Amino acid sequence: MEAVSALRFRLALNPKRLAPGETCGMVGPTDQPMQNSLRQGLFYLRTHPPGMIWHEFIRRDNQHPLVQVSKYGFCGVLATAVHNLIFGALGWSCVLPHFAQQGHPPQLRALYFVAASAAGFLVSDVIAYVTNVLWVFQGGRHDRKKEFILFTAVAAVGFVAGLAVGTWDILHGSGSSWQASIFLVVTSTLVNFVTRKLFIFRS
Repeated sequence: MEAVSALRFRLALNPKRLAPGETCGMVGPTDQPMQNSLRQGLFYLRTHPPGMIWHEFIRRDNQHPLVQVSKYGFCGVLATAVHNLIFGALGWSCVLPHFAQQGHPPQLRALYFVAASAAGFLVSDVIAYVTNVLWVFQGGRHDRKKEFILFTAVAAVGFVAGLAVGTWDILHGSGSSWQASIFLVVTSTLVNFVTRKLFIFRS
């Protein structure tokens, strides 16, 4: 019992946490990965006061994974808001009218949807890169130019995957531009976080 308490105290003081093979009485070797993550996240919230969590929230080094994912999500929401603002403005304009209420055939709407989404992507990608570099991830694995190229390439992969789903939905599904846009955002977000963390940034 004393050993478990000592491990919990070390975990509370050091967000880098335990040595391989150690558990703190919370996570067992037979637990599922999702259960491990949830338990570790709840344990982190219980053992860290709000001031310590805020301190991790405003820096890039020694972040708990829960804090880093939250910050990544916040940056993603900001970039998505910019994307949707451009996407919606172009859709309701006479430039790329991709909404169903405007009466255009699905094939033309799908073309406008792709173009409006691409315009939103170009701007939101720059915003996402700047906020991720300044606040979420630590660079150093690549120089800035290569880092941005890889960042954009990864975003483009997720964007194309989401764009394919969204375009299919307009042509064969509900036909809603906003639902198609949601499919695009969710698909690209899942792809982007994993690949950026593993292959672009140092941590």
